[in-house]
Amino acid sequence: MGVRQLCLRRIGVHGQKSLKTAVLCNRKQCVVLTGEKSSWFSVLSGMPQGSILGPLLFLICINDLPELCAREDPSSEIFLYADDSKIYKVICNQSDQQKLQTILNLIKKTGLTSGFSD
Repeated sequence: MGVRQLCLRRIGVHGQKSLKTAVLCNRKQCVVLTGEKSSWFSVLSGMPQGSILGPLLFLICINDLPELCAREDPSSEIFLYADDSKIYKVICNQSDQQKLQTILNLIKKTGLTSGFSD
């Protein structure tokens, strides 16, 4: 089960046919530039831009990010605002750098920085 499906389950949405699942899964897009249109291709990650549900689902999915980082290294801080996040840590030595890198690797592993891809 992918990150998006886990986020939906967290808010009590189950099953493949729900409206919220349809918002996040099986999306396609094309590009139009100077009147020329590309072929359609699948969108494998990310939240829909300009949607009503997108920001809410995004916030639900990243809600645990501060706790995830704090468990790994309490001296690191993460700031969330709208669709942006900043991780902050004072680096005084190589150990501090390794702790920050561990947090970044953990976030990547959980799919949070890779666009919520499955």
